[in-house]
Amino acid sequence: MSASLRKKRNMIRLALAALALACGLGAARADEAPKKPFGIVKRFSGPDGGWDFLAVDSAARRLYVARSYGVLSVDLASGGVTDKLIAGNGVHGVLPLPDSGLVVSSNGKSNNVLLFDGATGKIEATIASGASPDAMVFEPKSGLVIIFNGKSSDATLLDPGTRTIVATIGLEGKPEVAVADGTGQVFVNLEDKAQIAVLDIAARAVKSRFDLPGCEAPTGLALDGQSSLLVSACANQVAKVLDAATGKDLATLTICAGPDGALLDARRRRLFIPCADGQMSLISFVGREARALSTITTGGGAKTGAVDAATGRVYLGAAQFAAPEKAGAKPKALPGTFEILVLSDEN
Repeated sequence: MSASLRKKRNMIRLALAALALACGLGAARADEAPKKPFGIVKRFSGPDGGWDFLAVDSAARRLYVARSYGVLSVDLASGGVTDKLIAGNGVHGVLPLPDSGLVVSSNGKSNNVLLFDGATGKIEATIASGASPDAMVFEPKSGLVIIFNGKSSDATLLDPGTRTIVATIGLEGKPEVAVADGTGQVFVNLEDKAQIAVLDIAARAVKSRFDLPGCEAPTGLALDGQSSLLVSACANQVAKVLDAATGKDLATLTICAGPDGALLDARRRRLFIPCADGQMSLISFVGREARALSTITTGGGAKTGAVDAATGRVYLGAAQFAAPEKAGAKPKALPGTFEILVLSDEN
């Protein structure tokens, strides 16, 4: 074989190899699936005690956890944990306020909320609420914090600027998690009514009620702004999907057992529903449809959490539990086992 022929064949082989490599790279770029399964990538330890809602301030890079004794915080940049940023009495909710550095916590046993500096823990104000304040939501159009009170079955409207209560809205049902749509409306699950109450904040009234057929004890609630879909997590292992404008029942999805939260990653259009059974259901929004995708293993009692809007990471409170002492009794967390689970599909 002549040298010129060998040279031509080698050039052809190199060209074919380059083409194959380019095709392979193109296929990898076209694949939008996560590069690895969503799962636990880190853990933070914390002191014993109960916990409820978690919240992330993405701008400040801090995580806040409502604890039975107060508020625990994590510096997400350094990984430093402050076991008790502030003291509290049966804290249920914790809510960072946008562009202020301030946080609100709800004290279920003392019927008040605390306004405090999220970095230092300095208490700025103590404000009376309704009976057993629990979940809270910031309503951006009015600039008000809406505090939902479990025992008085109402919503307290707090102006964080003047640090005063400006109104109370009766709900005729036990409120759970709530979401705001940015136009002055707030949606809240009514656990004992299997309904979503729609609040008109400017009118200081319940505007309408959406029934949740086939749903028992709705707790977690999320709103996908792009599709205008509400997803309500129910105790009987289903999630109801409703049209936020009309309340029309659109779908019923199967989820894990014992949900409490519904954690929306609005940027990536993903919804995480964590459950007490140590599983978390992943739902994706595609167009105007909500699709159940997979179940993710988490940890014991990990039924509440928060999503970091910047990174897409999910933070859950969890612990190991002893077997109940008798039938129907609540299991007790084992000493020294409380932790915050960090979940992601990052490489």
